[in-house]
Amino acid sequence: MTFQGTVEVKKHRHLLLESLKFEKIDSRHDNIKKAHAKTCQWLMQHPDYADWQDVQKFGEHHGILWISGKPGAGKSTIMKFAVSQASQHGQGTVISFFFNARGEDLEKTVLGLYRSLLYQLLKNIPDLQSVLDDQSAPPLGKDMTCSWSPHKLKSLLLKVIEQLGTHRVTCFIDALDECAEKEVREMLSFFEELGECAASSKTLLYACFSSRHYPHVHIDHGLKLTLEAQAGHAKDLEDYVRTKLKNEDGESPQTMEIVEEIIRKASGVFMWVVLVIDILNREFQKGRMFAVRQRLATIPERLSDLFRDMLVRDNENMDDFRLCIQWVLYSRRPLKRREYYFAMVSGLYPERLEHQCAEKISEEAMDRFVIDSSKGLAETTATPETTDMEPTVQFIHESVRDFLLKDNGIQVIWPEAAPDFEATSNEKLKSCCSSFIKITDLGLLSLFDRVPKPLSKALKLGKAPLLRRELTKGYPFAEYAIRNLFHHADHAAGSTPQIDFMTDFSSTDRADWIVIYNVLQKYEKRRLHETVSLLCILAIHNSACLIRQYLHHDLQERWPRSWPTMENYCTPLHAAIFEDSEDAAVALLSRNGKYLHKVLPGLANEGVDVDHSDSKGRTALLLAAEKGQDRVVKKDPRNLEVAVAKNFVSASRLLLKSGAHVSGDSLRFAVRKSRREMVEILLDGDTDVNSSDERGYTALHLAAELNLEAIAQILLEKGANVQKQDESGRSPLCVASAKGNLSLADVLILGGADVNRADSGGHNALWRAVWSGHVMMAKLLLVNGADIHCAYAGGQTLLHIATQRRKHSVAGMLLAHGARVNQGDQNGRTPLHYAQYSVMFMKKLINNGADVNSRDDTG
Repeated sequence: MTFQGTVEVKKHRHLLLESLKFEKIDSRHDNIKKAHAKTCQWLMQHPDYADWQDVQKFGEHHGILWISGKPGAGKSTIMKFAVSQASQHGQGTVISFFFNARGEDLEKTVLGLYRSLLYQLLKNIPDLQSVLDDQSAPPLGKDMTCSWSPHKLKSLLLKVIEQLGTHRVTCFIDALDECAEKEVREMLSFFEELGECAASSKTLLYACFSSRHYPHVHIDHGLKLTLEAQAGHAKDLEDYVRTKLKNEDGESPQTMEIVEEIIRKASGVFMWVVLVIDILNREFQKGRMFAVRQRLATIPERLSDLFRDMLVRDNENMDDFRLCIQWVLYSRRPLKRREYYFAMVSGLYPERLEHQCAEKISEEAMDRFVIDSSKGLAETTATPETTDMEPTVQFIHESVRDFLLKDNGIQVIWPEAAPDFEATSNEKLKSCCSSFIKITDLGLLSLFDRVPKPLSKALKLGKAPLLRRELTKGYPFAEYAIRNLFHHADHAAGSTPQIDFMTDFSSTDRADWIVIYNVLQKYEKRRLHETVSLLCILAIHNSACLIRQYLHHDLQERWPRSWPTMENYCTPLHAAIFEDSEDAAVALLSRNGKYLHKVLPGLANEGVDVDHSDSKGRTALLLAAEKGQDRVVKKDPRNLEVAVAKNFVSASRLLLKSGAHVSGDSLRFAVRKSRREMVEILLDGDTDVNSSDERGYTALHLAAELNLEAIAQILLEKGANVQKQDESGRSPLCVASAKGNLSLADVLILGGADVNRADSGGHNALWRAVWSGHVMMAKLLLVNGADIHCAYAGGQTLLHIATQRRKHSVAGMLLAHGARVNQGDQNGRTPLHYAQYSVMFMKKLINNGADVNSRDDTG
């Protein structure tokens, strides 16, 4: 490769690596408070933790440690401590991920987990970044981002583990209960696969998980540690209480009795202790020594009951508290500190907004307001000094959300509002957004004095960054308010009709909203025409409930009969489909559940022109077909081939019922596009499941190549020939083996595939697995009867091939399964002759019995 080529490869790798990162990749870890002095130390000496670290006992626990505990027990704190200790004491490469149910999507899904772990591994071990050259890595978009999927990330993680060799990796994953249960179960299954892969390549992979006691997740191997049952944890609680309790009597018998009672009632829950110490210290500070014991006796033992007790006793500033809870529970994303402050002012004192925006409010004042308005149940998160991320406002612990939503906390605090609390809360948040937008629009007038008129001209002249910077600086809540006004209105619509809101917006507020919206858009193609209709705006924001109310009440707007020229938003239906607002698109096409393409004449009066084309000549329905939105497209295509190509599921089913013939091409097309439902529909027709293309590829060959396990199972159940060979003599199992598609190969073997069947070149599935370096695939084939001693072209054995291709993990596995280390090829050369490029691997062969005195035919 040329120097220029090398530079381009490195640049491409760097861009892919950076695309794995996301803004709050370490947010939860950074926000967990550091362990109190001298606490958590016991974990390092705990027998289970020591056994987990002991290499000699790795075979017993498979590198798995599970720490479980009650909500608020301090699991995240001890996990952060464990990560720090592992990093400091040379436990190989240390990677971690802390799930965060209060965060954004990537903070609470396995997609974020896999991105984070892969990023950390490649960042810490740069030599492994070559895996990003693999075809399974997604392409870079124009904006240098990638569409990462869990499947692609898992594939790359497996390749990384395969290449680690004898390296040691320690992985900590906290708060599994803050991720969807189904995702957690799939993730644990994947970690078992990672563990098997690591074992084959002699990698030591340690994984420490933490979660609540529920949901229960079974693991076959591993050590388990219950946090609140540990003596060391109880001692930590006692030390914390002694340190934090502001009692002048020090170690007096009365004080020790109080300490013991706190520990007893806490039942191992650190969060309970923190809250109770604060309550008792208020009594101490008032000099009410006599009242402390009595107050402690009245404090409930359950954490949720403690929250209830705190709120029932404190009735001050309840309007502040209610709005705080509404924002933290129902904001579309966690609000930044300044956003929260002005969002609260918008709802509590809208008449003071203009004055407050002009004042400089200190961060300390805002932090105090967060604590006061939330009654101590919310906090401003910490952010690393090395970043410019602004702190966000979140609950102090996930148990607060549990209390409010799962333990009927809202019913207790606001019994009159509980039935529709979410909808009425969104109505209030909509009102806050609307109030702030009005004051923001007034503020923009002063900004316009600095830029050319009209605004559209200023934006085209590159003034948008200046305006955007000034706007967000002077009006911190503007961006959230503009982007989420319709989100909150839509979520309120189920309880509060939004007709008046939409009418007022269309007649008086729309122009102002469009101005601010356009200033906030970085890209010109996303800016809206000044005459864009409300219906189009609702479509862009996927406001399906609002659209249904709009159509039901026949709200009419006065907009041009010929739509403004906007590449992506030429009609509301185009806008909905382009923005992937599928709910909005369906709402535009339906009324009372009946699709309006049956009554096209009425659509024109409602601004929904199904046949209107965009600048690229695409009707909205054609655009929907290209984007795979089957719910939107319900028109019957002219034939089954088009229906399959466009994935019109309902239409395909209807055509088959009408007797349409299914070609093999249609079946293979559906398989190639991974359309399981379509495959099932076609197989219910008269298609030949074993028909092949010009290469001899059947639908099962394609499923094997693309790792479509579920589809392969369906094909086998419908009679697919598992032994059928293509033009090169390759069976589906050979294809799956070459690709390393392990689970698919397992399905084929269970379906009767011959593991030793060779292709036209004499190569069987095991040869292809070894050639490609797929350790687990080779192991699976051997376990199912593949011949490890078979000789191939030139008399080479599998061990020759693995050695020659430098697939050391595969070679090690073959040796472990009894491969003949001294068998020669047709020239008398043993694997040791092939291994001269690596002293370390030669030593490995010799340690496994290789004859150092063996000579080939040339002597």
